[in-house]
Amino acid sequence: MQYHRDRGKSGKHVVIGRWGGYHGSTLAGLAWGGNAGRRLPYSAALPHAEHIPPCFPYRCWLGRPCPPCDCSCADHLERVIGQVGAENVAAFVAEPVVGATLGAAVPPPGYFARIRENCDRHDVLFIADEVMTGFGRTGRAFALDHWAVAPDLIACAKGIAGGYAPLGAVLVKPEIVGEVRRRGKSFVIGHTSAGNPLSCATGAAVLRYVLDHELIANAAATGSYLGDRLEGLKTRHAMIGDVRGLGLLGGVELVRDRATKRPFPREWQVASRAGAATLERGLVSYPGTGTVDGALGDHLLYAPPLTITREQVDELVAILDESLGAVGESLPSA
Repeated sequence: MQYHRDRGKSGKHVVIGRWGGYHGSTLAGLAWGGNAGRRLPYSAALPHAEHIPPCFPYRCWLGRPCPPCDCSCADHLERVIGQVGAENVAAFVAEPVVGATLGAAVPPPGYFARIRENCDRHDVLFIADEVMTGFGRTGRAFALDHWAVAPDLIACAKGIAGGYAPLGAVLVKPEIVGEVRRRGKSFVIGHTSAGNPLSCATGAAVLRYVLDHELIANAAATGSYLGDRLEGLKTRHAMIGDVRGLGLLGGVELVRDRATKRPFPREWQVASRAGAATLERGLVSYPGTGTVDGALGDHLLYAPPLTITREQVDELVAILDESLGAVGESLPSA
């Protein structure tokens, strides 16, 4: 917003997000995100934001089969920009691979290229939320690298410091920074703990380790192996409706009926049960709910360390296999 204001376009203030996206639990983050369950308790306090359908191949909101896919869901961005008025839209924000809310939903090729074109056409900044996918997680430095698309800003954290110290950052195109500086301004982004030297030193050490030990390449190779092993569990567990992901970010959606994709009843708490079952056996899972519409739907998300080996992937899958079997036996038959 400051960038737009400083160049004389102060009307650009609306941010467009996607239903099913998640960008944090501040009021602005909840407003821009589309996690219905987390938004609901604070809906009266959320600032204005617009949303378009997610790119969710397994549960396409447009009812299209994928593959093939014509990426027409991306065209909703241009439609909403037209409705709101391009002169009022500041930015579009999206996770390249939707993590917590949709369980590692990966877009088809061409989707983000279409998004980039729509943003450029209307002078709208494209913000990539790579908090979960950045710094090698998906087998590339950043997830958008898979589709050769460059955003205007990248929000990042998590992998930047490997969990050893709290650290987040925003990467910005030089021309955006230059435009603000050219007008003698500076970004109003100072906070109490900004530039913390310990966190920054930790981040630098982690990134050096990632590069020196070729962990991004390991994420790509071992991530492919993880995906294959998780896919193999579908033959053993009818409750697995879909296996998806990219690199070392994998998701397993759990359904009551694989043929119809019908989700389990919310009160059964299947994702929570499965997460508890794996934890009891030594595997940390990230259970998610509301996968279908913000209320119904269960999935498990996996984001193991970039140092993981194939042997450890085998251990992960074995624990998940045993856990799903135990959960399946405990569910009501009706």
